[in-house]
Amino acid sequence: MALPEKTEAFIRDDYEFTACCGAGLSDDKKFCSKCGKKVDRIYLKGEEFDFVDKIWYHSDRARFVIHPDTIKNKKIEIAFEIALRVHKNQVDKKNYPYMAHVLDIASRVSHLGETYEIVGLLHDAIEDAEPDKLKKEIVEAIETGFSEEVLEAITAMTKNEGEDYFQDYLPRLKKNKIATAVKIADSSHNLSKAHLIEDKSLQDKLRNKYIKALDELGEDGKSLEKPLVYCDGKWKQM
Repeated sequence: MALPEKTEAFIRDDYEFTACCGAGLSDDKKFCSKCGKKVDRIYLKGEEFDFVDKIWYHSDRARFVIHPDTIKNKKIEIAFEIALRVHKNQVDKKNYPYMAHVLDIASRVSHLGETYEIVGLLHDAIEDAEPDKLKKEIVEAIETGFSEEVLEAITAMTKNEGEDYFQDYLPRLKKNKIATAVKIADSSHNLSKAHLIEDKSLQDKLRNKYIKALDELGEDGKSLEKPLVYCDGKWKQM
């Protein structure tokens, strides 16, 4: 289906999304409610496909879309595609698409520059890549596609087997300024989702962990809890 470069895709209910200018569909689902353009096809969940030369993904458990305008340049696009290879079928503790988390972290640090945004996109790529064959491919893709500065920051963010989170991992991570900034964004995001955990004991445990981590990173952890909700394929502040 040929669509204009600026065409936007958006989620419709829980099972499908369509392509148009983003305003919604007519009641009969045949036309865009804003521009009146006929919708040629509604994409069903479970499909993976190239869309306007960008990757869009929609699965049974993970639903999100990326507008081409969010891809700023080739390096960002490469980072996004690597992240997608790793995270596209992964979900978080509440069964929300993990890729939405990754995109939120990248957005939180984008004002600091391209390098920070790339590390935001790839901050969990090595650690979460499975099986080992994919992990090796992801490491090679990062090594060949990005600078040593990017690789060092991602390596700093990757928790090694056997490391204690507070005694080993965070002290090592803090030596890298890019990793520190991205980890603050990561921990702030996770803290802001703690309210969604139904088990009160687990919620308190996670909240205390993220607040302590943020304090260790030089922030006032409690002040960074700003509850998030998942809406229209991304995380938004309540």
